[in-house]
Amino acid sequence: MNASNKGTKKHAHRADYLLVTCIDFRLIDEVTNFMHHRGLKDKYDELIVTGVSLGIVRHPSWKKAFFSQLALIKKIHKTKTIILLDHRDCGLYKHVFGSRRLRNRIEETKLHHREMLKFKKEILTRCPNLRVELFIMSLDGQVEEIKA
Repeated sequence: MNASNKGTKKHAHRADYLLVTCIDFRLIDEVTNFMHHRGLKDKYDELIVTGVSLGIVRHPSWKKAFFSQLALIKKIHKTKTIILLDHRDCGLYKHVFGSRRLRNRIEETKLHHREMLKFKKEILTRCPNLRVELFIMSLDGQVEEIKA
């Protein structure tokens, strides 16, 4: 490939998807594998926020920063779908709700579900033309879709 047409497809200035995921170092490879398995390699932007849904819902300054970045990302990359990827054994969830409540997988799922739905509702209120997909990842990389 010569310099004049180098990367015309791979480096197109468009990303239909925005992945919002947590800072947790334990899941970096698993998150990348999840996105590649979905056929989205090189087709998404990524925002990394502590606690994903819980962090943005509960911290006004994080929420403001998220929606400011989302507005710019939508404008320059034409984003159509946001993928929210929470994860199990999340430190922020433990901090807010206590470790005991998160030992029960059903209770943990309910807490994530509740916070993710709050976040999804706020996204769709501000950006009704976006699609929002919700997922939760286990530490072994297994992913479950959270149904709205």
